[in-house]
Parts: sequence; C-alpha cells; structure tokens
Amino acid sequence: WASADIKAAIAGQEDYVIVNIANEPYGNNTSASTYTNETIAAIKTIRNAGITHQIMVDAPAWGQDWQYVMRDNAASIFAADSLKNVVFSVHMYEVYNNAARIQEYFSTFRAKGYALIVGEFGTENNGNNVDEASIMQYAQDLGVGYMGWSWSGNGGCCASLDITNSWNAGSLSTWGNFLINS
Repeated sequence: WASADIKAAIAGQEDYVIVNIANEPYGNNTSASTYTNETIAAIKTIRNAGITHQIMVDAPAWGQDWQYVMRDNAASIFAADSLKNVVFSVHMYEVYNNAARIQEYFSTFRAKGYALIVGEFGTENNGNNVDEASIMQYAQDLGVGYMGWSWSGNGGCCASLDITNSWNAGSLSTWGNFLINS
C-alpha cells in the first residue's frame, strides 16, 4: 500500500476507496499477540506513508474470528490508527451457522463502539451451513454493513458462493437472488 504506484492510484479517492490491509492474512490458531502486533504495524506503515483512507482489518482464522482475537483486541488496533478511521471485517461462514452466535458477535462488537462489517459471507461454505438470513437481518437491525461473497468464478467446493452464473449480471444464482432481492 505504501508503494509510490499504489499511492498514486488511490490518491484523491479517499471518499471512495477503503484500504484493506490484506484479505484473510491469518489462518487458524494465530496468536493474539502476533495478529494484534502485526496489524498495528501495518496500520502504522500505511499512515506513515501518508495514506489517509479508511483502513479495513480482516479478522484472523480466515476472517471468521472464531477465537474472538480481533473482537477482543479491537481497542488496541483502533488506538494505533492516528486518524481513528478503522473498520473491522469479519467473514461469516460456517462458524456463524445460527442466529444466537451472529447476534452475540454483532452485539459485543457494537457495545465496544467500533465499526464492523461482514466482509464476506455466503449461504454455505465447503458444504457447511451458514445462517445467511440471520446475518443479513441482524446486520440491518444493528447498522452493520455486509458484502456477499462473491460475484463469480469460485470453483469446486465453493461454486455455491457465486452470486451470478458465469459472470452474467442478468443471471443470478440462488444465493445471488437471495442476497440481492431478499
């Protein structure tokens, strides 16, 4: 993000571009200290480079935060941003397969006062159920943003996550129809 060519490409787009440090940069069982310290270092690198865009931070555990590492360290991460312009992103897949778990995560984060977005979710993941209806309902109820995953091109195990059929905006998949029209 701090390279001259990328900075030049996003300069002047602060109202439209969110800088996501990295998509799912940590897998399962990442220590809280590693996640927190490296995320803080990335935020400081971005700000020291003069980038003033909002920063998005993905949770560890492939974004699912099933150990609550991001949730429980949000205060330290947020405090590291000199501009106080960080949004936290959780990816809600099979870990979030029931309404109680979803509501608890949203409510706990909201009580802490930090911006949260569901950066990815779908109707299922690797054959495991996701409670997408509750994700959307609670997100709307609590003012949490969400982005369904993904437009098209998922292969093999994850084809059910395609929002469109064969990249065609006029042909929504079952998941895409639910996401867009429900």
